[in-house]
Amino acid sequence: MAHWDNAAVTREGIVLLNEMMAGHELILTRACGGTGTVEVSDMVEQTGLQEEKQTLKLTDEKDGPDGKTVTVQISSLGNEAEYLLQQIGVYAKLGTDGAEKLLFIMQDEGVLIPAESDKSFLLEIFCTLRIGENGKLTVIVDPTGIVTLDRLSQTESKFDRLLGEIDPLSGTGEPDSTTPGQVGQKYEDTTSGDIYTCTAITPGESGASPHYLWVPGRLGTLAEIRTAYSNIAGRIIGQQILRNAYWMTKENIINQREKLLYNKNGYTIDGWILWDANTSLEVVDQGLVTHSGGSIQQTPLVQKLEVNCLIPGIYTLSIFATKNVGFPNYFVEDIGDIPGHINADSGLVTFTFEVPDAVKDKTHWVSFEAQDDSLIKAAKLEPGPTQTLAHKDAAGNWVLNDPMPDKGLELLKCQRYLKYVSDDPIGYGYIGARGDAAWLAVPLSVPMRTTPTLVTTGKKIAIRGNGIEKVVEMSEVRVDRLRDDKILLKIPMTGIPAYTSVVAISAEANYDLFFSAEL
Repeated sequence: MAHWDNAAVTREGIVLLNEMMAGHELILTRACGGTGTVEVSDMVEQTGLQEEKQTLKLTDEKDGPDGKTVTVQISSLGNEAEYLLQQIGVYAKLGTDGAEKLLFIMQDEGVLIPAESDKSFLLEIFCTLRIGENGKLTVIVDPTGIVTLDRLSQTESKFDRLLGEIDPLSGTGEPDSTTPGQVGQKYEDTTSGDIYTCTAITPGESGASPHYLWVPGRLGTLAEIRTAYSNIAGRIIGQQILRNAYWMTKENIINQREKLLYNKNGYTIDGWILWDANTSLEVVDQGLVTHSGGSIQQTPLVQKLEVNCLIPGIYTLSIFATKNVGFPNYFVEDIGDIPGHINADSGLVTFTFEVPDAVKDKTHWVSFEAQDDSLIKAAKLEPGPTQTLAHKDAAGNWVLNDPMPDKGLELLKCQRYLKYVSDDPIGYGYIGARGDAAWLAVPLSVPMRTTPTLVTTGKKIAIRGNGIEKVVEMSEVRVDRLRDDKILLKIPMTGIPAYTSVVAISAEANYDLFFSAEL
């Protein structure tokens, strides 16, 4: 049985800990497992493992009265062949730019770590760094945290027996978040023969029914279910990152400009941009219809994303349409297209990709190309490798999972990026003290994300006050500054007394005017 009683802070680790006590930040960077041992007296001199075999996981780090406790997790995941684990090392560095050093090392007679293809295996060790009264640095292992191979086998056997007592379920179609089950319970889709396992149950809010998370596969052992759950536990299940992406009914589409047909490239409904001059987007009762012209066979739709709104990790983009869409994509400024996995299934297309570390402070966006005359019903960008946008019903048809979002909330989200002016007056204000400019306020329902750009098809704007009217070229109108509740415009003016209250109206019919704060 492995006890891991042989443990030591290395000489390099002592330097790191002394620096930490002097006020410098100590960052634990990684843990490794290896085979081979050294003399116990030589452990303090080690700068690395004898023969590194596997990267381990640092799953927890806590400060307590006895020192800093670190949880090291070892599993069979990723192992191509079994090996004898005899050394565990944890590495650290000072600050973000420090050189990585071996902080402490443990060794023992060894635990046999199987290959991933042979057995599911999970071992957790809790290590505490302690500074004694004499200043000597030591590493101790909490024996209650050790899971031996025998103990793990007993745990898995007991868990297997418990799972065997749960009757399996079946149905025509995939299970969804409303399909009741128990953690570990199996579900068979009798149409396809696919098996799913319930890995988590999330309580509903305010007495609502709970949500059940079903993962594809014949999961059974504790380690397998824990591994599957860890893939999704770090994300908020079903979190929608996109704005204005549910289009099942016309009245729920955020379409501040109120057009039913958008031609050529440029802004369309809120948040979405056409990326080709030969395409158009039509708003209909049950979604969006795309049209292409010339040699273009697909219509690219794009949504720009907030800078730094995606942290590095795995994400899934899903598009629900009557025809398959092509080329779903994630693009980062100065990096280009990010590769990912596309899965198309007769109306639902998903694109799973990994956001790299280099996205910080970059402009990025997602896009997809809809086939000509395709009816697009919804889209979703969410963390994790699994789509939660839709599921198949008993007849094999895709059905939207989530209820339609609150339109008022979606409108406010969109107005953070676009303020559409549909009525006169456009703004109100006064003539400045020098009588050379009109200062006008355009009221806002929600603060915009940044100072916007004025976009208009109109050429002239009329300023009225104290019985006087002046017509000014729209090119003279300048966005001067942004406030939480208003946009301030400055317009060069003469001929109206200072401090006169004025309003601005459109001087032309059928104008289109909005303020864009897109990235």
